[in-house]
Amino acid sequence: MKLTALAVLLALTVGLAPAAAQPAPSGCEAGPAPLPPGHRLGVVFAGGGSKAAYEAGIALALHELAVVPAAVAGTSSGALNATMVAAGEPERLAALWRTLRREDVFAYPLGTVLGGLLPGWLAIPVFRHASALLDPSPLRRLIERQLDLERVRASPVRVLVLTADLLSGQPRRFENATLTVDALMASLTVPGLFPVVTVDGGWLVDGAIVQRAPTLELLATHPLDRLLVILGYE
Repeated sequence: MKLTALAVLLALTVGLAPAAAQPAPSGCEAGPAPLPPGHRLGVVFAGGGSKAAYEAGIALALHELAVVPAAVAGTSSGALNATMVAAGEPERLAALWRTLRREDVFAYPLGTVLGGLLPGWLAIPVFRHASALLDPSPLRRLIERQLDLERVRASPVRVLVLTADLLSGQPRRFENATLTVDALMASLTVPGLFPVVTVDGGWLVDGAIVQRAPTLELLATHPLDRLLVILGYE
C-alpha cells in the first residue's frame, strides 16, 4: 500500500471504539475496510492554494481504499477538490493537480501589466480602474473542461461548497442541486486578487474568510459518524 493510503487508513481507524476497531493491516498490505459497515464518513477539504494538491492525494488514497464519503465540503481550492470527489473523479483530480500550471489558473490583465511598467504615481489611475490584480478566466475554462456538474447533481455523495457574501460577511452554501461554475469560482476568489463573482445578486468570494475548514457547516447539514478534516495550510 502507498504511504499516503496507509496514513489515511490509520487516520480513519484510530479513535474507533474497541468493539468497532478494525484489525491492524499486516505490513503495508491493505487489510479490512477502514470503517465499520454503515458508517457515514464526511471529508472536509480546507484548501490553501496550491497546497490543496496534497488534499487531492488523500482523496485518491481514499479511492484506493474503496472508501466512499457520504458527504464532502470545501472552501477555496478545497472546494474544487470536494466537488471533483463528489463527481466520482478522484483520479482525474489527482492528474489535474500533477499537471497544473500557473497559466491554467490566471492571466495578468493588461491594466496590471501596464500599471507595473509605469513609474510611481503614474500607475495609480491604472490600478484604480482595475477590478482585480489577476484574471481568473483560465481557471474558469479549466473547471468547465474538467468538471461534469450533471455527475455532481446525480451523485450520492453530498457536497457543500462554502462562499462568503463580501458585503455582509455571511456564509453562503451551495450543494449538489445548486452548485454552478459561478459558485465554485466564487469560492476560489481571493478578494482583490480575483474579481468578485455575482451570484443571484450577491457579491461572493472565498468562503475561507468566514470558515477556513467548513466542519461546522457540514456537521450541521449532514448526519455523520466520522469526520476527516484535511488542512492544506499551516
